[in-house]
Amino acid sequence: MKRKLITENIPGIKEVKDKAEQKYIMTILNSVNWRISEAARLMGINRSTLFRKMKKYNISRNKY
Repeated sequence: MKRKLITENIPGIKEVKDKAEQKYIMTILNSVNWRISEAARLMGINRSTLFRKMKKYNISRNKY
């Protein structure tokens, strides 16, 4: 019987970090009813940074 490598089903740290960040952004946006300035303030980032991250993760209000 061939042994299966344990690492085959383990995602990389970048994938885990990206998924966590995406979920965090969605949680904050939903909690402030998608007020971008308020969400960015709560996250401690600039609005432009939040917009860049939303683009990266394909997050838009129309989708959620």
